[in-house]
Amino acid sequence: MDLELRDLIPVVVAELRRAGWVGAGGVDLSRAEVLLRELRQEARETFREFSARECVESVLSRVGGMAPPKDILEHVLARIYEGLLPAVVWHPEAPLLLHELSQAGLRLGLVSNAAYGPFVRKALEAAGVAGLFGAVVVSAENGWRKPHPAPFMEALDRLGVEPAEACHVGDHYPQDVAGALGVGMSAIWIRVEEEAPVYLPGEEAVMVAAEDPTGVTRVSDLGEVGPLLRGWVRSGCTPGRARSPVRGQGN
Repeated sequence: MDLELRDLIPVVVAELRRAGWVGAGGVDLSRAEVLLRELRQEARETFREFSARECVESVLSRVGGMAPPKDILEHVLARIYEGLLPAVVWHPEAPLLLHELSQAGLRLGLVSNAAYGPFVRKALEAAGVAGLFGAVVVSAENGWRKPHPAPFMEALDRLGVEPAEACHVGDHYPQDVAGALGVGMSAIWIRVEEEAPVYLPGEEAVMVAAEDPTGVTRVSDLGEVGPLLRGWVRSGCTPGRARSPVRGQGN
């Protein structure tokens, strides 16, 4: 997140200089940081995504640099993001849970707000779960960020399921919960009570007034998601039609 929100331009410029790209000279990095921050803010407020490549090209063109050819820039971005893969930390129960849910017959999809799609896929591959997903939708490639309906609908279309048959699991209310509800899905909201929610400008527009709207099941940890979904599978109830939050367990 630090890379995409703050450090992308100086890191890319450093890699371009190391690679001998003369167009990276003369870049005003202070101005570049401001412009990147403005782009990311625009993306949050409008839900229109800017990929990492688009951010670099846009900023460099405005701060005295020259955007490198796309093949050079893609090579540099790949190196930068691959260097971040060792820092990816999975919840200890997540890979096993995904395997169990897939074996139980659930179709799995991922909808991610991220500026570089290959990083998401490589992280899934490194954890040995990439093959479990019938749809991996990344905002950088879809063009829209959660909570916009577009990435959710793309995932549903690629999975071949109706919104009412699907449930989205996430920890961010405006992006994950309100976004899923907005297209007719249900949602499991992972909410750690001790953590104060942080909603960015633009996200207030998708907040739901009710404390727990119909279709939302609140849990306090990912570890609660497995038993919940397994129970739905055993009962023959599709996740999207499960409408009974478990009171006393975080709702």
